[in-house]
Amino acid sequence: ENTAWRINARSSALVPPLATFAPNMFRSSPGTRIEISVQDHSLAMGETDLVLSFEEPSKGNIIRKKVGSMEFNAVCSRYFQNDLEGWISIDYGSVTPSLEVPMHDYFSTGPMLKSFGMPAIKQVVLDSPLAAILPAHMTQSDPYITQLGGERAQVSLDIWLFYHASRRGD
Repeated sequence: ENTAWRINARSSALVPPLATFAPNMFRSSPGTRIEISVQDHSLAMGETDLVLSFEEPSKGNIIRKKVGSMEFNAVCSRYFQNDLEGWISIDYGSVTPSLEVPMHDYFSTGPMLKSFGMPAIKQVVLDSPLAAILPAHMTQSDPYITQLGGERAQVSLDIWLFYHASRRGD
């Protein structure tokens, strides 16, 4: 039987973690199709089957499970680390303000650039005197990127998977 799962990742940063459990879905249920969206879709209205979010849901008839965590670091280009001019705000959804605390502490000003997408920001950081908060898995092995401010520039967020209770048997 072919099964289609509509998964709503509430932040583009959450798309890579889907790769950790998607292979199991394919193996356990041959013919499975997965549709991933970063647009906001409603569980209650049946617009999506599963939601992956940094924010634990607090209401509704839903089943929730903490499935991991993601580390974020305040980073900049090694080339510009002594001449930084500002920082980039990336929209990670409702957790954005807590992620931006290290940047406000370091720069004492607001962002010079705001972005609603994450993929190209690593290249902007490499090529400019701007810092950003990026997932550690994107930057930790890059020799041209360095972390700002030591441990206080690291933030860890829980990752939650949830679905409507009416889908419990699926």
